[in-house]
Amino acid sequence: MGSEDYIGDDKRPWGGGNPSKKAKKLATSMYEVLNNGEVTAINEYHSEELRYYRSSDEEGTRSDLKDDARMFLSAFPDLEATILDVFADDEDDNLVTIRYEIEGTHAGTFETIPPTDQRIRAKGIGIARFEDDQVVEFSLVFDNLGMLEDLGLIK
Repeated sequence: MGSEDYIGDDKRPWGGGNPSKKAKKLATSMYEVLNNGEVTAINEYHSEELRYYRSSDEEGTRSDLKDDARMFLSAFPDLEATILDVFADDEDDNLVTIRYEIEGTHAGTFETIPPTDQRIRAKGIGIARFEDDQVVEFSLVFDNLGMLEDLGLIK
């Protein structure tokens, strides 16, 4: 496997693999949104009719995804996302799974939690389904418990 077979710094032969172009596009959009604060990139990659599922299994819209991204970027202004793995189904590359890690300092209000100036490091998984080169369904599972531990709010 050459270096082009991997995303990010993950050099494990079972991770990264050779994801489809769609998977790489979604991974790039996540970097743009979280690492550069370019929330408008969500419009380019996610359908207006997007069905967005948060960790709570609550269904949301593309607007909700943008609101969540803005909230995270406001609460963690130095937020950095690293794509750890990208998996695309060999038979149906319209379904993509991305494993990522975020890291940042809690310097702004997050939901109802005032700034703690604590660093967080948490992993998550995003599962996306494409139609016509846009994400139409996006499920996001995130380590909320680990983040609350990092913030010193629970033990």
